Amino acid sequence: MATLAVKYSCDGTRLRDRRRTAELAEKSFLDYVPCAASAAAAGTIGGCALPGAPGEVARAVTDILLTFPNVRKPAHHTARNEEEAEELERRDRYIAAQNRADIERRVALCAQKGEPIPAAMVWSPKKHWVSGEDSAVDVAELVALQTFYDLNVAAKRAYPPGMHFHLRVEDIEHAFIHSQEPGLEEDMERYISRMSAVVEVLGLGDVITVARVTSLAKDDSEINTWSSRLEQNFAALRAYWRDSEQRGLEGYERYETYKALASLGWQGPIPREMRDFYLARIQRGLGQAEPVAEAADMVMRNLAGILLHQQEKLLRVGDNNRPIILSFMPQPPGTLLHFMFGRLSLTFVPRRLSSSANYAAPWSVKGCLRERKGKLLPTFTSWHQPLGQYAEAVAGNLELSRGGQRVTIRADLLRGNTEQAPGQKRERLAELKLRS
Repeated sequence: MATLAVKYSCDGTRLRDRRRTAELAEKSFLDYVPCAASAAAAGTIGGCALPGAPGEVARAVTDILLTFPNVRKPAHHTARNEEEAEELERRDRYIAAQNRADIERRVALCAQKGEPIPAAMVWSPKKHWVSGEDSAVDVAELVALQTFYDLNVAAKRAYPPGMHFHLRVEDIEHAFIHSQEPGLEEDMERYISRMSAVVEVLGLGDVITVARVTSLAKDDSEINTWSSRLEQNFAALRAYWRDSEQRGLEGYERYETYKALASLGWQGPIPREMRDFYLARIQRGLGQAEPVAEAADMVMRNLAGILLHQQEKLLRVGDNNRPIILSFMPQPPGTLLHFMFGRLSLTFVPRRLSSSANYAAPWSVKGCLRERKGKLLPTFTSWHQPLGQYAEAVAGNLELSRGGQRVTIRADLLRGNTEQAPGQKRERLAELKLRS
């Protein structure tokens, strides 16, 4: 494999030590994306003879996956009394046991054939809540790809074929939710093409596949069918949502609007805590007090896409309808139990780099570089939180090339008078409320 070349450039009009900064950024690159130097070792091995029975292999691999450092810690529960605390603890133990058993079954099926373990994740087609070059791939996505590489290497210790990660880019779903966003098609094309290019330039093509959801369709006619389904799902969700807001959730199964929604494959009442979770996330993401009716409309469009995934099995991998499901976002409260099994909930970045990563995905934050201990390393900020008087972001880019392949990654430089910032602000400078 050809050697990777890394070149950094930044806004020279705002930076006096531009040459030193570029050299530092280029030398520091492998500190946070070491897979770029060793990706060839992560290639998968198919159909090989493996020690141990499939069940033994599955248990060993599952142990590795569930103890991986980036696995998100369970949500903290606030119980009203001791009895409720015990009930919540029993529920958490049940979910953990069932999830482990489901992952073991999925791994064992692959171990019987000596094939890589497929893992699927839905992925945004652009950065959320921003447009233009701001919505392009940046340092956050690089760190997330390193996480997949590390998870594969860990799994290969017990199972040489390792894993293969299938990133399902929600092009049709995102366009359905944000159809009025200016420049959406151009922004999506830029982001998706760069995601695909960076996987190839880093040499991760044997481990990671980036594919639009629409690429799973047989032809344009099927894509049109999916678009119609989204409209149908949305109409049914909206009718039931409005009905249940007026009449309450008690006895929702008897509502004609729910029966119509259930006939499309939907399950459950969309409990109040789930509605509030989605509404708050959208309002935070937009950075403004979005009217509840408009935010609810976006929530229902999002749920219409989730229902489409179930209807069309859009997370399938070939003829395997049950890959391990990965997510960088926590499950919303009120999620039905069976949707919690056979999945890994991950942080996209190790906690040593970002204590706020529990609440963010790479496409919902701005990934920057900042100097620490003589290196330029990743840091992450929210799009809608000001940097304040102690820092500024200087526009910058990493250009990665290997052989005839080349890709540009946004890598703004976060800099400023951090030494004079109060202790708490200094610690939180680059981690500004990533919960959006």
